[in-house]
Amino acid sequence: VDSTILGSRNGQAALYLWYSLRKKGMSGIADDVHHCMSTAQYLYEQLQRVGVPCRYNTYGNTVILQRPSSQEFIRRWQLACEKDMAHVVVMPNITKSKIDIFVQELQSCPPPTQKSTFATFEQQW
Repeated sequence: VDSTILGSRNGQAALYLWYSLRKKGMSGIADDVHHCMSTAQYLYEQLQRVGVPCRYNTYGNTVILQRPSSQEFIRRWQLACEKDMAHVVVMPNITKSKIDIFVQELQSCPPPTQKSTFATFEQQW
């Protein structure tokens, strides 16, 4: 039971969802999902092309990659990192040109200096 006066959830999020559903309709939401999945696959392919260890679930919109060594890069792109892994959640506003810039900037980061457990993670997948 939530004992706060107004509850702990922000009702504005539900309002945004309702508005989005009303404005886009089911086909518009389906288009967004398809866009996110295909753009996530594009990100995965581009990371593979430049040799960045990464993983991608075919039915998802998240790409997991080895944590970049540059804290500036992590902050600039607001990457969610844990230990030596980072992940990118591809949302409808992400374009292939934005992915290209991300990958180009990632390539300019110095290689990670510490031993990664990402390879172990890769084997578990």
